Amino acid sequence: MVTEPTDILLIDDVVTRGATLLGAAGRISQRYPNTNIKAFAAMRTVSDIHEFKGVLDPQMGTISPTTNGYSKRLP
Repeated sequence: MVTEPTDILLIDDVVTRGATLLGAAGRISQRYPNTNIKAFAAMRTVSDIHEFKGVLDPQMGTISPTTNGYSKRLP
């Protein structure tokens, strides 16, 4: 018997809008609704050149579904 995990960390190489991570987290939370799910990506895309501070600019943020079926990543 498999016991329900308390925490799961998803890892991705590059996050753009976060749809892949959001989709994976959604499927996992269906199977394990009481599990805390977090994600890590080695890199993130930056659309606005004025927001780009350098390759070594770690950020914490959120990925949320939007009403039109897409996802939104902040920052």
